[in-house]
Amino acid sequence: MLGLGTTSYQGILEDGKLTRRRYKYNGYTVSSCEGFDETCYLSAEVTHDIVAVKDSHYFLLREFKWFSSEGDIDDIQKGLLIYQYSKELSYSEFTPYLLQNSFNLYKSAGDLVIEDRIRVNYDDSSFTITIDGIEYEAQLNEGVIEYRKDERTWLFEIVSGDGETYTICNYQQGSSCTQSDKIVYQSKNPRVTLTASSNEFGQLQPEVQEVPFYQLVGFNIVPNEGYEVDSIEGCEGYIEGEYYIAFSGHNDCEINATFVEKPETLSGQFLINNPDYFTSTSFKLELNENEEGTFTGNAQVATSWYKYFDEIRVNFSDEYVLNESIAYEYVDGSQAVSYTHLTLPTTPYV
Repeated sequence: MLGLGTTSYQGILEDGKLTRRRYKYNGYTVSSCEGFDETCYLSAEVTHDIVAVKDSHYFLLREFKWFSSEGDIDDIQKGLLIYQYSKELSYSEFTPYLLQNSFNLYKSAGDLVIEDRIRVNYDDSSFTITIDGIEYEAQLNEGVIEYRKDERTWLFEIVSGDGETYTICNYQQGSSCTQSDKIVYQSKNPRVTLTASSNEFGQLQPEVQEVPFYQLVGFNIVPNEGYEVDSIEGCEGYIEGEYYIAFSGHNDCEINATFVEKPETLSGQFLINNPDYFTSTSFKLELNENEEGTFTGNAQVATSWYKYFDEIRVNFSDEYVLNESIAYEYVDGSQAVSYTHLTLPTTPYV
């Protein structure tokens, strides 16, 4: 393996096989689906199984699988790969083989890690180099990358490299490489640590995650019984349902979560009657969390409600006949019937 190149696959050893997996969440690549909802899925898997070893050559059977978001296998490719292994891996110059793929190089600047990049245009094999955030058109000349800056030619030259770290001299053409021109790069994507802390009324799970740069990272929000999340801050994150979605940048970062006691709920179903009278009529009042509900007696009417100090005030969508009585009167010796309707006001208090 060259030690150069970018990959979104996470590799592990399982049953003597090297397995690499890539996960997707909302279109982004993530290290795993831990801490994300059910929309996160395994998008691809590659297994390498050593089938034979002869001298310094390793024969590997590779199986490549691609998956849909529903978990179905979209495609499978199998192939036999032959690697030549050497304990000694060193580079003294850039070659077309090294530059056939884009890759990142990481350097330290105090507490920060800065990412320089080489990007290959696969249409015509031209490439660019990005140093300290500025991109330059570049070319390969006798093992050295050349680019133009401030109308002068600069050289980007390997001094030494072992696949893990590279010492590169970045200096102006016509001058000699000095110690101050040398930069030590890491070829592997650095990892950062996201640490979650909470008060005693809940937690974020897992509490610690070590992940590569520039990834979404998910945490489960787990309040204690009777409590709910009040606020979560840190690592450029946001709350999404039962999850906190953070972002891994250039540095370690911390997430702080605060949980509070749930307010007393007023929603539910309530029975209204006069318990002092055995024959008292009962009514059902249903209060929903969206401040809507129903009142049911001999008919049902939609309501809205709100809390006013220690009262619950209910508004009816229409006039409602709560009870009906019949009175008998004699007028001029004949019997007459009159109906008396008792209606609820538009805003009764409960």
